[in-house]
Amino acid sequence: MEDIPDDMWSPFKHLYRVIEQTVINPNESAISSLEVCLKRHKQVFVNLLRNPPKNEANRSQLRACATQGVPFSGNSRAFPVSTELIEESIIISDMFDLDEFLALELLCTAQHQMVHYPGLPRGLVAVLLYYDGRKAVANSIRDLFQITSGVSWVPESPKKLVQLVSLFSQNLVEDSNILDRIIDLLNELDIVKEVFIFI
Repeated sequence: MEDIPDDMWSPFKHLYRVIEQTVINPNESAISSLEVCLKRHKQVFVNLLRNPPKNEANRSQLRACATQGVPFSGNSRAFPVSTELIEESIIISDMFDLDEFLALELLCTAQHQMVHYPGLPRGLVAVLLYYDGRKAVANSIRDLFQITSGVSWVPESPKKLVQLVSLFSQNLVEDSNILDRIIDLLNELDIVKEVFIFI
């Protein structure tokens, strides 16, 4: 599962934070960090707001984790996963057409973030984090295009930052057809469908 984020929230928040900090304080170190971050997360923009889809093989494997446990990288033993967590993962997977193991990762992240959302259950926190991650990606692409030099405007950011972001943005437009993807996303947006998920 190459180029798939660890979960559907943390990497996107990190990406947006790096972009935001670079815009606010565009020093050499921040611009270098942004360059590394853009290379690492290019697939986030290439596959703009596309989830790795749910997968029957992964679903079966996840269900088996109730008895066999989940192996974690760098650890020789598997850790048990509750049936409740597995069922929540499948619900999240179905809600967002999301790979089951990414849904599990999202729920684990939500478990750690619950202190910031007192009184909310883990599943609801996972949903909030999912949408917050998508918002971070949307804000990231917006900010990158605002830094990009255009036909009739030149941003006031330092030249090195503008060149870096303009080249990155131009590659996204030419190689990944990101503008058409954004228009498709706007056309596909169905608020009723999004709200219906929660009913």
